[in-house]
Amino acid sequence: MTDDVHELRRTAATARHALRTVEAQLVDIRKGEDVKEWDARVTAAQERATAAEHRLAQHQAAASAGLDPDLADRLVGDTDIELRADAERLAKLT
Repeated sequence: MTDDVHELRRTAATARHALRTVEAQLVDIRKGEDVKEWDARVTAAQERATAAEHRLAQHQAAASAGLDPDLADRLVGDTDIELRADAERLAKLT
């Protein structure tokens, strides 16, 4: 796999870890601290994790189709199957 994919995997893992940490802290916080602030932090962590996982899926799809990693962010789709299909279409054009 390319270095970009490895880096994205590390980013996704870091985001997932941050999400788990914030969720665990939220359980403790709900006992009396500002719940809205922590809910916002959990939501932000979830969004970062989702975005990192999507970028990883884009790069994996690009790599599987033999595309240049710079083209990965151009791939569209909500699932791995959709991203791979888009990568294959783009590969035929390049």
